[in-house]
Amino acid sequence: MNVTTVHRILDVAEATALVRALPTVLEGAGPRLAYETAWVKPGRYFNVAYRIENEQQPSRSGEADPPSIVSLCIVDRAMADKATRRQRTHQRSAGRGGCAHCATVLAAPDVLVQLFPYDYRLPRLADCASVETVAGVSGGRHAFDRCEVMAYRPGMRCQLRYDVAGLARAYGKISVERESGRRARVHGELHAALEKRAGLLRVPAPLGSIHDLGLDLVAAASGENLYDRMAGNSDEGLVLRAIDGLAELHQYAPAPADRIHDADDELALVDDWVSWMAGVEPPMADRLWRAHTLLAQSMPTASNARAGFAHRDFYDKQLLADGEILWLLDVDTACSGDRELDAGNFLAHLFLRGVQWNRSAVHRRLEDEAWRAYRSRAGAAGADVSSDLARWYRRAALVRLACTYALRPPWRHLAPALLEEAVTP
Repeated sequence: MNVTTVHRILDVAEATALVRALPTVLEGAGPRLAYETAWVKPGRYFNVAYRIENEQQPSRSGEADPPSIVSLCIVDRAMADKATRRQRTHQRSAGRGGCAHCATVLAAPDVLVQLFPYDYRLPRLADCASVETVAGVSGGRHAFDRCEVMAYRPGMRCQLRYDVAGLARAYGKISVERESGRRARVHGELHAALEKRAGLLRVPAPLGSIHDLGLDLVAAASGENLYDRMAGNSDEGLVLRAIDGLAELHQYAPAPADRIHDADDELALVDDWVSWMAGVEPPMADRLWRAHTLLAQSMPTASNARAGFAHRDFYDKQLLADGEILWLLDVDTACSGDRELDAGNFLAHLFLRGVQWNRSAVHRRLEDEAWRAYRSRAGAAGADVSSDLARWYRRAALVRLACTYALRPPWRHLAPALLEEAVTP
């Protein structure tokens, strides 16, 4: 993967020049882009999404909102050939007012530009974004009148909201899965376990899968995510509720036996990130390798990763506060793992928000309170948790967060503080 290309598609002016190669934007004024998100698998995939802010296209009844997201994907020759073959053959969307020929272009030898909902790694995304197609393929079992994009990671996954008469009825997800059907199976097992308990933490009820589209549907959940709630006020009570929810999750959720993620796996993940980022951002290299070395030298000797449930992505944006209920959203990464993995990840995100919102002192106190509360809840359930292990997973999460935020133009200034914290005794 060419490092120059990584920086090129992260630069809004360079990205704008590449997007102008799309036939759909050649007809009007040049696009005005705003960074939206990036999805990275170190050394393999690097995809960046921008929002087109000056589009004035009318909505089409029953379709997703007009294409306002454009993705730039770094591709090798084989990936480029695959994408352009799909572009030539994917004609189903043309009848609905879209055209894959006009929405996908190889703008440079290693840069593929795609206008949502076209995605060469999610070839049925355009169909999932059409309520007409969803109803038709499902035989009328899933009938909605509007679809809206909620979250999109180019080349990886997309979450959609389906409405009826202006009210959210379902959320759908399409993604690249290593094992087809696993996400729906794990979600169903977790929902059954938590509903039986009827405690604080829940996951939305599964509504079924449309296998021909690769689309999994769950009931819509109401509430406000903790990130938005905490942005205005770092509420200790809300943090402690999240900790109560995490303790419930670890006590009652069935551990998926097919995937295990332990400290060795976490260090390997950090190694991939550090090795790649040291080449992409040379000024960060010394600090990255220093943090990596500390993690390798302080590898935990005790682990019980095979025994319990681990979410692997438990943090504020995954939780919706809805009265007396906390809704947990994605469970794609669920596995068997150490309890301390989720606790450490949650604590690392608390530190991140403190830096992000200029409330570092408040959030250090919140971290301390959260860990004490988690130890107490886990201990009451008969679990023995390790502060050293949680601290190790927190450091690993901080290194990963430093790498990902260094690639987000609005937030790259946070990376040094995250790396410094990762090596603080």
